[in-house]
Amino acid sequence: MTGFVAGYLFTRLFIAGAFRRADTQTTEKVSTSGISDDEAKSKLAKFWKPDGRKADPEHEKRLLDWMTKSGLITPDRKISITLFINTPEYAQQRLQAVEDLGAV
Repeated sequence: MTGFVAGYLFTRLFIAGAFRRADTQTTEKVSTSGISDDEAKSKLAKFWKPDGRKADPEHEKRLLDWMTKSGLITPDRKISITLFINTPEYAQQRLQAVEDLGAV
């Protein structure tokens, strides 16, 4: 009986999910400059925290200023840098931020 349950769960949870993921088309966006959204995320994260831990104060200020100018930060709405970098909703803005800020 336990072999049946284990086999059933393995089939339903792992194999079915793998086939479903394989059938899914990619939704990764690429900008006109050839930067993908995943690259934009990593470039902005490295721009903000070059060592991966501590934010560079100058770059953080530039990024926050850019977010304010782009309408992401307003008196009514405050978006954190982490949310901006990681939320799919802001994919196009991330691509633009990388180009505007020269995040390499």
